[in-house]
Amino acid sequence: MPTINASSMYRNYQINTLGSWPGARDSSTGSPTNVGSGATNSILLIRDAGRAAGTFAVSRLYIKFNTSAISVLPTSVNIKFTTQNNKDLPNLSIVKATDDGSSTNDHNAITGYSAGNTMSGNVTDYAASNTPAADVSAEPLGTTFSIAGSNDLKADMRDNSTLIMAFVQYTNDYTNTPLSSNGFFDVGLLGTTSTQLEYTLPGYGKNVIGVTSSDIVDVSGVATGDIVDVIGVS
Repeated sequence: MPTINASSMYRNYQINTLGSWPGARDSSTGSPTNVGSGATNSILLIRDAGRAAGTFAVSRLYIKFNTSAISVLPTSVNIKFTTQNNKDLPNLSIVKATDDGSSTNDHNAITGYSAGNTMSGNVTDYAASNTPAADVSAEPLGTTFSIAGSNDLKADMRDNSTLIMAFVQYTNDYTNTPLSSNGFFDVGLLGTTSTQLEYTLPGYGKNVIGVTSSDIVDVSGVATGDIVDVIGVS
């Protein structure tokens, strides 16, 4: 199947030392870090009730893809990523984002995000099953996950030259449930070359010179989704 590597990955992090979960989760500003080469704490949650009035921290991972070459609706798409580390952060959700996380104003750059509310039913889920999308604690480090994409993801790949998604922790961040116990919980992903969209397009569905159609992006510059037949053979 053809694939698209991520073009950028940014972690956007916010910490609140006044004991406020909303102050960390719902803040519109955060500290961005380019993690395109991979990072051990890409998606992170912290709770420490013993420091000052208490500390909460929330980090989300924003991933951008160039989808300008896709002009038809994919028949399938998988979001692929590989874990680099995991400190007890069990599960992830994948949602549509409005910006790439590179600005201090991008902490909540998630389509439909509403401060004080759950993301469920408000944001656009990019995983076909987002409850959660991936249980990363169930597999060893270095595992490559392949998550089936939603119909919204397929449509946005067709309709937009640039597509951005956010990886968020599911149990607390996605559902807006404050952490109830102290801890440093994070998961890291390998970088842009290991984070991909793997997809298939409709159109000519037969092998060409022994090459499976799903592995062919175009024939003589024509996208497979626009091909009805090859030399008169449908």
